[in-house]
Order: sequence, then structure tokens, then C-alpha cells
Amino acid sequence: MSEEDPLRIDLIRDLEKDVQQLAAVRYAAKGETFESKGHKPPTFFMGNPKWNMPPIDEVVKWSKTSRGGQQFSMFREDELEPGCMSWGLCDTGGR
Repeated sequence: MSEEDPLRIDLIRDLEKDVQQLAAVRYAAKGETFESKGHKPPTFFMGNPKWNMPPIDEVVKWSKTSRGGQQFSMFREDELEPGCMSWGLCDTGGR
């Protein structure tokens, strides 16, 4: 998405900032902070506020790597017929 529609990444970044500001105001009204609650600032990929989910810019950067060694290629590079044909995943149009 970051390459096909970079404006969407900009939108997500702006939404993250807005939500973080609103959350900070909500906590401040109670005399609390993210840190005092043991929470991280909210991000687009957030579920539980205690999870350490990265902001969109870090996710985009991570997506352009080999995922820190945690992601493996779907296809072996040494296969004679690499790609979807060797796994039967290609859309052959009903042929």
C-alpha cells in the first residue's frame, strides 16, 4: 500500500496522531498518562493498549524488509519452476 497509495499511509499517520492526542487528553483529564497506565500510545494496528504495536511508519519500514528473519519465502528460490505454477496457485482462467 505504501508504494501503490502513499496518500493512504499519510492518512493513517494523521489518524494515529489525532487518536493519540485525544487519548492523551482523556488520560490527562483523569490525571493519568500513557506511561502511568502502562500503555503505549495508540496506533493503527492496536488492539490491547498494553501491546507494543508499532506506528504506521515503522510498519511500512518493516514491510520492506525480510521481516527481521521471521518471514520466509513462499517459494524456494532453487526450484526449477518457481512461482505460482509450482504450487498450483496461479489463476489459469479455467484452463
